[in-house]
Amino acid sequence: MPFPRPLKLLVATGGVGVLALAVVKGTRYYKKNLAAPRSGEVVYREECLRCHGSMGQGVAGKSDEPLVGEKSIASLAKYVAKEMPEDDPGALSAAESLASAEFIHKAFYSPEARARNNPPRLELAHLTDRQYRESITDLLGSFWRGNATSESGGLAAVYRGLKDGDSTNTNTNEAKFLQRVDPAIDFDFGTKAPATGARAEQFKIDWTGSLLVPDTGEYDFRVTTPNGVRVYVNAPSNGSEKNALIDLWVSSAMLRSGQGQAFLLGGRSYPFKVEFFKYKDKTASIKLEWRPPGGAWTVIPAENLSPKPSSSVAVVSIPLPPDDASMGYERGVSVSREWTEAVAKGGLQAAAQLAPRLHEYAATTPVAPDRAEKLKAFSLRFAQLAYRRPLEEAQRAELLKLFTPAVTPEVATKRAVLHALSSPYFLYPATGPQDDYAVAARLALAMWDSLPDENPPAGRRQGRAEDARAGARPGPAYAEGPPCEGEAPRLPPPLAARRRRRGDRQGPARLPGLRSRRGHGPSHLLGPVFGERGLVGRL
Repeated sequence: MPFPRPLKLLVATGGVGVLALAVVKGTRYYKKNLAAPRSGEVVYREECLRCHGSMGQGVAGKSDEPLVGEKSIASLAKYVAKEMPEDDPGALSAAESLASAEFIHKAFYSPEARARNNPPRLELAHLTDRQYRESITDLLGSFWRGNATSESGGLAAVYRGLKDGDSTNTNTNEAKFLQRVDPAIDFDFGTKAPATGARAEQFKIDWTGSLLVPDTGEYDFRVTTPNGVRVYVNAPSNGSEKNALIDLWVSSAMLRSGQGQAFLLGGRSYPFKVEFFKYKDKTASIKLEWRPPGGAWTVIPAENLSPKPSSSVAVVSIPLPPDDASMGYERGVSVSREWTEAVAKGGLQAAAQLAPRLHEYAATTPVAPDRAEKLKAFSLRFAQLAYRRPLEEAQRAELLKLFTPAVTPEVATKRAVLHALSSPYFLYPATGPQDDYAVAARLALAMWDSLPDENPPAGRRQGRAEDARAGARPGPAYAEGPPCEGEAPRLPPPLAARRRRRGDRQGPARLPGLRSRRGHGPSHLLGPVFGERGLVGRL
């Protein structure tokens, strides 16, 4: 009896299905048990890539989670053998499971692979506001050894005038009546003389010494008097009345006030002088006040005045954009056009402060026949100090090419100074090899926000690194060239000693330099500073 047609079709279809299943099972058995095992990369490309992506990042709609974790290769291989591929778990042989696990683990799964595939962008942190100002001040100050003091107690006062009964009214007859230390300048002499034996109608008082500044910022000064007075703050030793911060020298016999403002770095002493006189005025009085950053007007106290002299300090007062403080401390990771322009102006200001004593610092004179060579040597030394390491040949050549017959050596030197202060090698301390010089530079910035101490003189170079870390403060930094092999640059002195000298109130030490954060590097400086139309070309 013939079978009905539908039944024949059903039987035929079932036979084809059984045959197809047998082929699949046979192929699966062959691949797993008989065929040569494939490499881990081939297994991943043929069995896993369609769901997990080329680097395990996942494929939308199939496997959204990235293929990353902490399992060992053995644990990963065991999981792959049991659960993968998802559409045919268990299809891989033990060898292929292990090979694919090794490939996945090394290519993108393990923490090491992820770190290799996604390296953090190294960002060179530039100098913070405080570090920039302190570094330039110490850099300029390294060319002269001025006086500084931490002793407080008031100002040295000298009282002069005509003797009582002397009606000559000539300065040649003036005598010194009194010499003492006044803790503050807040006097009301009325109609009397300031000292016994002096003439009340005419006398002078000179207060000299130092101003001890606790914090960095703008300081306002105010003097109130009916008489004549000049106030000098951080004036040069050879300065004149043109350097007076407040000038009320012409007395009016009426009580009046004069004000002035000065930007000062905290933890330093500054030369301070007040000249006062009375001449035929009815009364005499004087009151000198200041207003520190964020403070109120008050008479300058004795703790911020010293009878000891100090040398003037080169201070860059150009306003700088605020540093990034999102981590609780200042970091030089924010870069903007305003910051770039500010440091360029700061370099111009520093070069202008250096100019009046340029020949003195270069150990030459305006008419010396070798002044060009002396100024070249000064420029190279200045750059070495700014870069915190001996110069490379390319850096030397870049500076020396500024000295051309078309400009005077003095102008070329100013350009070299500006070039150094605008260079990434100065603004970004971590630029260059990460060697002993870099370590010393970063320690100095962390401990006192400035340049590292100087190298030992040539006579102490014995090729031993410990010699570079011991002993008294040596002579000029890098003056003798690079250190011998095995010798490290001089490292910072004890933190407490330096902090006492600087009066640091900025909180704990911090170690700037390379930061593993995404951001901008120093390349933005190359255009506006070093281009043909840059600042160097404007001088």
